[in-house]
Amino acid sequence: MNENAKRILTEISSLGKRFLLSEVLSIFSSKYPDNQLLKTIEAAKTEGILKEKKGIFCFQDDEWKKFYESTDTNEKDHLELALQRQLPEGIKFHLENSHCSKRTFAAALLWQIRKDYYNWLPKDKLLKKIKVVDYILGYENWASLSLKARLIALDYKKIATRRLIEKWLRGNFHVDCMNFLRILKIHLDKQLFLELVSERTEGKLTDYQKIVLQFYLLDTKNIKNLSKADLEKLEILNKESKTISPQYARLKIAILNLFAGYFGTKEPVKGKLFLEMALKIAKEFNLKDWIAKLYNNLSLYYEEDFKAYSEELKLNAIEVAGEINDYDTAAFIAVNLAYSYLASGEKILLNKLMKKINAYVKTTNNPEIKSRILEFKSLTALYNGNSDEFERCLAEYEANFEIAKDPRVLSKKYFTNVLKILFHIINGDIKAIQSVFENLTDTEYLEDDERKFLEITKIGLSNPTEAYMLFRKYRKGMRFFVEETLLFLAQILPESFLEDFREFSFSQLAYSRKRGLLLSQAQIYHAIGLAAYKSDMQHDVIRYMRFAASLYDASGMNNLSRKLRNLFLNSEAFVDLMIKVKENLEKAGIDKHLLNDLNNSVLSANDSLRFIGRIMAVVLSFANAENFNELAEVIFKSLLEEFPANVGRFEFGKGNVEICTFGTGEIPTFDTLYTPEPFYVSYSFYVGNNDKAKLELYNPEQKVDQLTIQKFYNLMVHLEPIIELMLLNFSRYRMAIRDELTGLYTRWYFEERFKEEFARANRTGEIFSLIFCDLDDFKKINDNYGHKTGDEVLKNVARIFMKNARETDIICRFGGEEFVFLLPGTSHNGAKIFAERLRESIENARINVSVTGSFGVVTYPSPYISSREEILRIADDLCYKAKKAGKNSVKG
Repeated sequence: MNENAKRILTEISSLGKRFLLSEVLSIFSSKYPDNQLLKTIEAAKTEGILKEKKGIFCFQDDEWKKFYESTDTNEKDHLELALQRQLPEGIKFHLENSHCSKRTFAAALLWQIRKDYYNWLPKDKLLKKIKVVDYILGYENWASLSLKARLIALDYKKIATRRLIEKWLRGNFHVDCMNFLRILKIHLDKQLFLELVSERTEGKLTDYQKIVLQFYLLDTKNIKNLSKADLEKLEILNKESKTISPQYARLKIAILNLFAGYFGTKEPVKGKLFLEMALKIAKEFNLKDWIAKLYNNLSLYYEEDFKAYSEELKLNAIEVAGEINDYDTAAFIAVNLAYSYLASGEKILLNKLMKKINAYVKTTNNPEIKSRILEFKSLTALYNGNSDEFERCLAEYEANFEIAKDPRVLSKKYFTNVLKILFHIINGDIKAIQSVFENLTDTEYLEDDERKFLEITKIGLSNPTEAYMLFRKYRKGMRFFVEETLLFLAQILPESFLEDFREFSFSQLAYSRKRGLLLSQAQIYHAIGLAAYKSDMQHDVIRYMRFAASLYDASGMNNLSRKLRNLFLNSEAFVDLMIKVKENLEKAGIDKHLLNDLNNSVLSANDSLRFIGRIMAVVLSFANAENFNELAEVIFKSLLEEFPANVGRFEFGKGNVEICTFGTGEIPTFDTLYTPEPFYVSYSFYVGNNDKAKLELYNPEQKVDQLTIQKFYNLMVHLEPIIELMLLNFSRYRMAIRDELTGLYTRWYFEERFKEEFARANRTGEIFSLIFCDLDDFKKINDNYGHKTGDEVLKNVARIFMKNARETDIICRFGGEEFVFLLPGTSHNGAKIFAERLRESIENARINVSVTGSFGVVTYPSPYISSREEILRIADDLCYKAKKAGKNSVKG
């Protein structure tokens, strides 16, 4: 036996005389490859060092002593090893050699069992380990009973469940009331659960137990059906639950989370406030399990208007869950984030995240997580039109339900049929949907939007008119399955509804653009194109299918993009033509080098289509961009997916040149257009008749080949006209939205943003304030000093306004010497303080001609205001009152 094998056996001997093969592989695989461990054990069996009986390996006595005496296993090592063992006698061996007290050793084991429970280790193994703990202590303590309750409750047929419940009802089962009820709620019939809770409330209870029981009576109700009386009870419980201990803190957080769930759609501002209060308590007591969940819940409030922040909160949640080895929660949130990346076409971020998710799936045996990831992979495959991959994922998805016992997993079984319906819709096979509906009998667990989607689809198969009327009824309240419903309706649409269909689709498109949802935009354009095809509007078919194909490419859905190009844009099916040529050449036995070159050309063409698709998405999404940096950052972001730069520079203009950079380094001056080492490329072109643009990418530590350099210039040839169009649009748009004299926003731009803010306030309940300002006696300045001086005063006042405002504030020159401020998320008191600061700044400004201003302040939502016109009128009236009251003042 070689020295390496002896070293491995020495390490294995630290497990004691007897061990399981699975223990060796899990404990030592970080140091040795699995095949090396297996070979060593087989060799030891052959040489008579080890024996195997019923899956348990055993050292010969003398051999074990010889190896074990060579180890340097200390007391701490024995405790660490015990936590990873499954064999009961192995755990007892480590107890004897750890010299820990029985209580300390048992506590460490119970904590590990709790972690293993959350990571879905087989419950029979966990129950065996709990038995070892009971043996060590000599009795059943409350922690082991609690774990048994969780494990046994997973199997309804175990009589022990009833025994534990009856013990709890008598007040003799000393387990945390909140944890125990949470388990019972998951696994018992709702009515039975409520009866048990009601029965327990009649017994002797602590204050904490009373609050917990009352909370669960409310928590069991459908959150949408909570009455005013229920909310009042919940408020009383909230006041009674003082955060005096971690136990009470958890209860308080659960109550606040229930409040947030109730107000989530009704009054989002309130819902968010409750979550922020809960998160503050969770951080104070370092309750990381709750911190992760609350980060995730809070992220939902920002998905619509602050997508980047929403994704950041999800990443925080994943990180915190990972810190406590709660891989179930980490994986669950990661899958949600994956959907966000998929919708936005964030291919690099999605690939990184998928690696992390796959690692979680390997770590945990949780079938719920497996079903979630398989559902995601199935959706990705069907959205990409990849039939083989979809069938494979769906088969694995369905097989997962066959082994799952947990109702949390089984509740999603119906979704396989929803996936099949979606697949037929995307592939245009409407007739095949009918057979799926015949198998879709269990709809108990359907979400509202899923139910609406299926109802519209089912009716549409026989009565398209009725289906579309139903869609008109539902569509305002639908958040999910909107694009899929549009794709279905486009294929059955009665011509009389075409205009309404297009009008709604374009409004939905604007919403998707604002949120940067590339896949959603692709699906909507696809639906508009299908509707145009059904109505024989050939020009619109080509136009919108081209947009759809480009956006599918940008989202990484190359298969579906090619399918659209083949069906509707035959002249653009270049990649498929190359693939067919390649297949024919393969059959003819052409030289392999030629085939490789052709294969590389196919890959290159695919890359170009995807990249140009992303830029097309940029053009569509940023057609109304007002900020040069936003445009430049989008171009940089797209280029960084293709080229290894860490510093970039983009300049535009003539005379007053605008410059945007990314990265922290400087780009040195090069006397060539490019260098492979260090990586540097530049590209210059004219925009319109006068302006010039220059783009540079640089990485001082990167070397590239000539193919990469060539790829950059090939792409820029395609991109130049697109980027030029973007910059021209930007220049023209900027002229339309910026007042030439002051640099403030124009009245037109203010009106557009005012409409958006008013609609958002009505939708979410978030407040905003509006300030109307009129400079006092400005006519006298023009009369006494001339219009040139008057213009200088206006410029100086505008500079004061911009210096005091936040980035999110909209300041507009409303007309002449009148100005309007739109302040998102600002309370009435905050707006008055801001107006007062502006007033003082103007009054104390060191400019040639003294000037003052009068201000009127209004805040919305307000019970006394019902329209945008009223807001402006009231602000103007208040400004007028300020003038009447002596000028240079604020009224609100």
